[in-house]
Amino acid sequence: MIDHKALEKDIPAAQWTSAGDTFTFDFGYTPIRPAREPNRDLRLIHALSLLRDNDLAETLRSKFDTVLEKRPARLTVAHEDIGDPSNALVRSSLSTLQSRHILLVPLTWLNQYARWVRSELLIQ
Repeated sequence: MIDHKALEKDIPAAQWTSAGDTFTFDFGYTPIRPAREPNRDLRLIHALSLLRDNDLAETLRSKFDTVLEKRPARLTVAHEDIGDPSNALVRSSLSTLQSRHILLVPLTWLNQYARWVRSELLIQ
């Protein structure tokens, strides 16, 4: 990913959920914006396998809902490229995540997504 002081690793969900919650988001940051651009929504990033992590998809949706109750945020989920979107587990995970407008980024788009993150962190 990107090595930058504004990009944090292992973001504890407990700061929005409840004390003792051990879940952590993989990465998070707040965009660095000029004063004339006030949108500084929290950005959270997490990776999962759509083929194996349906329970994690449910957990992410639930944790993200709680974050949204506390502050404006966006969640991006990085996942493997899907060869067979008709797989029931894949469809279930996608449905769970898409129901909350969570951005889904397959591995083949990860470099493009990283460029976007760099631009939000004002990294050349």
